[in-house]
Amino acid sequence: MGFLIGPIINSSGRIGDPNKAVNLLATNNDNLVDKLINELIELNKKRKIIEENIIKNLDFSKINNENKNVITLIINSVNEGLIGIIASKIKEYFNKPSIIFTQSGNFLKGSARSTENFNMGQLIKLGIDKDIIKNGGGHNLAAGLLIEKNKFNEFNDFINSFYKKIIINNNIKKYLSKISLNAVNQNFYNELSQMEPFGSCNENPVFLIENVTIVKSSVIKNKFVSCILKSKTNKSINAISFNLINSEISKYLLNYKKKIKILAQIKQYSWNNKKKLQLNILDVII
Repeated sequence: MGFLIGPIINSSGRIGDPNKAVNLLATNNDNLVDKLINELIELNKKRKIIEENIIKNLDFSKINNENKNVITLIINSVNEGLIGIIASKIKEYFNKPSIIFTQSGNFLKGSARSTENFNMGQLIKLGIDKDIIKNGGGHNLAAGLLIEKNKFNEFNDFINSFYKKIIINNNIKKYLSKISLNAVNQNFYNELSQMEPFGSCNENPVFLIENVTIVKSSVIKNKFVSCILKSKTNKSINAISFNLINSEISKYLLNYKKKIKILAQIKQYSWNNKKKLQLNILDVII
């Protein structure tokens, strides 16, 4: 639902007519259902292409060299429905709070995605109280906001000052426990699955796994890295990284030959009617 069906339904609200999704969920007409589903699938494909082109045109080196505590970018001529997705990608790449703005009349409309140690909703409220932000709202990890164009620099100063006052300088992802690659087996996965469903306030556990070697790696759909990891006892397992293909994590997975540590979640997938375990790599530690 979250990774396949949700984005298809949501696509009409991002780059098309939101009524298509509403009509799909409200109608009892089978012919209309088929028509709307096909239209939404095509619209979602278009959304993906637009999103990928925006990401490709971003100067990641320049953003990195600016070394801001909170990344803020203005991307003109982009649909307002896409700025949240772009903010999420930037946040994942740099592991920093990120806000993407686009022009909306005489204002800049922004969508924000944050890290666990920075309360974006609190920032928005304080900015409204100080008359730096016109309006907005959200929660700890995501928010929307509207500012006047001539207040962009003032907003940047405000948000980075706010960051320095409250932030704990710890960008390392948290993990539940350190385990060996040998511990990744069906029995262990079955025990973990008893804690499902995972989501907000019940996150899928992250584990630190040390002394593994990348045996083989490849790029999938020009977007993700798939690889095989092997332990010093020759236990091997498939793994995948959904980090951006030009991220440091992806570069290490594709090229690094020495032993590494990884932060990963244990997943199960089906292939040819068989269930197999796979690691979802969140970070690489050299």
